[in-house]
Amino acid sequence: MRPFSAIVALANISAVLGVALAEREERKLITIVFELGKINNEAAIEVWDEQKTTLLAQSCATALQSGPLEQDHIAFDFDDHGSGNFTVGTKSFIVSDNPALNQEASCGRIASAEEHIITCRVPFASGPGAAPLERRAVKDCFPKSGPLELLAVVQDFDSGAADEPLTVQWTVEVGNGNPTQNPLNIQLSDPVECGHAGCSVSYFSSRSVSWSVNAGITVYGWISVGFAVQQSGVETGNYYQCNGGPWDYFSVFRKQGQTAYTVQNQRKRNCGGSAINDGGPYVIWSPNANNIKSWYYCVYSREFVRWNGYQWLDASPNQPGGPR
Repeated sequence: MRPFSAIVALANISAVLGVALAEREERKLITIVFELGKINNEAAIEVWDEQKTTLLAQSCATALQSGPLEQDHIAFDFDDHGSGNFTVGTKSFIVSDNPALNQEASCGRIASAEEHIITCRVPFASGPGAAPLERRAVKDCFPKSGPLELLAVVQDFDSGAADEPLTVQWTVEVGNGNPTQNPLNIQLSDPVECGHAGCSVSYFSSRSVSWSVNAGITVYGWISVGFAVQQSGVETGNYYQCNGGPWDYFSVFRKQGQTAYTVQNQRKRNCGGSAINDGGPYVIWSPNANNIKSWYYCVYSREFVRWNGYQWLDASPNQPGGPR
């Protein structure tokens, strides 16, 4: 028996999507996303169109039902690391994107000690199409724990933010610094590919994360503005192991907590006079002291894994406040 097993069944998927695998018509891709929060045992399953722009179906339980049960269904069976299989109707697939498998479905997954997210793209025979899920019908599936931390990582990959360089444009008021948590995501190991048997990766080099600003900014001096941050010297090389199943392609990642805050250069004449602003306000990103809001996670699939040392900045304004 696997150390952890979750079964997610989508009953009557033909009725929900208006398609049937048995039909030999033009085939379209759908995207199935499964989210699991282990601490509060909360889960969500969503069915999207290929581009993930239209939500077709959603459930906050381990089954999605609409009308009487029919033969077509979707089910996931995976372990603590998200390694396993899933079925669509009578067809079974491995949760993987390894081309050597020569399977129609392609899956990527991201897993930490507390969360799982699995994303699979699967072809379905085209039918009359499915209507988007009405806004009022969309539910909050994580009322206890809130949105999964890993969901922001997946959204960065989907939106292309993970492909953007570290430098970004940022315009805010100075005020009290307008602090925001903007973590730096770093790939800490070379990609590892398992064969027929499972494998693991646990070795990665230490890295020092230093404060940063947008390209082209002249910094007169680093300041903390009173937040629990530091200039440099944050080592990310603590021991952490990621385990993979057969055919997995994966790597160790770290989310390094950082605080973004707004500062302003000023200058004045040597002979006196009032200080004046020199240029516009700009943002400094500084590593949080004591590694606050920093943690490791495992990333699986060629769609998400890049190379050792790859990094991107999560510059979203969704986590206001200083490190705490």
